[in-house]
Amino acid sequence: MQQPKISWFVKEQDGSFMSKEEHHAGTYTKQEQVVVEFQVWNNRWGVEDVLPLADPVLNFYFDTLEDSSLLHLCKITIDDMGVVPLVIKGEKASARIGRTLSGKQNNGDANSIDNTDNYVTVKFEFSAEDYRLKENDLKNVYFELVSMS
Repeated sequence: MQQPKISWFVKEQDGSFMSKEEHHAGTYTKQEQVVVEFQVWNNRWGVEDVLPLADPVLNFYFDTLEDSSLLHLCKITIDDMGVVPLVIKGEKASARIGRTLSGKQNNGDANSIDNTDNYVTVKFEFSAEDYRLKENDLKNVYFELVSMS
């Protein structure tokens, strides 16, 4: 059986999720936090089963080491379970997804109950309202999904 096939879909302003490898999340100001919602799928639109992604962990990090001090200002919400605790080690933060992502074949419809095991919805929030931070300073955040098994 093939390895998991992970794909990323970012929520657009119209509410649809678009496949993306890069996404500009907006410009941070003290009045407006940065919020990005995305789905991570295993085998979306797959015509045959692939291996499940067991015990997945979402890792994320800023592109510069000096910005890693901002990780504690980030929040991750998984599905609708609320904020997930972050483990911050060095320049990387990690959040456990809490369930396996199925690799079964599917029609890619996020509204179908048959597909809910194939993906997870993640909400990333960054807010530094009580933190001294230069507004409009470009920051890049990278995400990866890995199995802890």
